[in-house]
Amino acid sequence: MDEPVRIAFVAFSLGFSCIFHEQMHARSAYLLGDPTGKNENRFSWNPIHHIDPWMTILLPAILYITTKGSFIFGGGKPCPINPLNFRNPSLGMCISAGCGPASNLFLAAVAFGIMTLLFSTAPQVLWQAPILIADGSMQPGILTF
Repeated sequence: MDEPVRIAFVAFSLGFSCIFHEQMHARSAYLLGDPTGKNENRFSWNPIHHIDPWMTILLPAILYITTKGSFIFGGGKPCPINPLNFRNPSLGMCISAGCGPASNLFLAAVAFGIMTLLFSTAPQVLWQAPILIADGSMQPGILTF
């Protein structure tokens, strides 16, 4: 995969998953009685509302440069939650805190499903070097991600 395409893919993936993660914190808190995230516009898909200068821009860029693209980590602006607005503050904090990591697991399962589907139907999309398939044919081989 060409480097600009890879950078764009990683940036989009990181941005989308970060926004989705923070939205799940805000939406679960809202369903449990706390409107703070909604009032702070955290239900929006606009990345501007979720960008933290350090965690979203600088840290991933520094890691990309220093590790030559082999390790990238980032995050978004933390979602504001006021536990005093919950009907049950301790349960509300547990649920709203857990919804962010649960959304990461959900996105990982979706990505795994897409990769499995692509591998079984069109392996040439994911692989470059030839490999020998059980039926004796040659198929493309090295994973490009």
